[in-house]
Amino acid sequence: MTYRDPKVLIAIPIYEDKEYIFKENFEAIKRINYPNFDYVYIDNSKSPNYFHKLLRRGAKAVRVPRGANSRQALCNSQNFARKKCIAGNYDYLMFIESDLIPDPECINRLIKHAVPVVGSFYFIGHEYKLPCIFFRDFKENKGFMGTRLIT
Repeated sequence: MTYRDPKVLIAIPIYEDKEYIFKENFEAIKRINYPNFDYVYIDNSKSPNYFHKLLRRGAKAVRVPRGANSRQALCNSQNFARKKCIAGNYDYLMFIESDLIPDPECINRLIKHAVPVVGSFYFIGHEYKLPCIFFRDFKENKGFMGTRLIT
């Protein structure tokens, strides 16, 4: 039997209001150092314009219906990712928020735990400085949250 690195799908729900951070997020996704992953931006913007902009920039992207509100838009995006993960025979599904900057080693660090589920929580705001699984204080990274494993 030969070893194969687990196949990981990174799902990034996004919409037009996250334009301010897209370039940094996209560059970080492309720098992830892991041999067996794929990614998809899941656009749930109100109009298709932002989806077409993502494609023009070279991002792998799909468009999903927004729904009645932001909560429904996120739910639709997550359900799309779940179905793509199952249909593509991925071993893991990883969600990365579109306004976060993942570290190149984020998948390797999570895979090392060798457990079925790894999660984290984070708070947005200047008063919260809580260690999470792979997010650092956003002041350390010029206003953006990034990745770091806390054990």
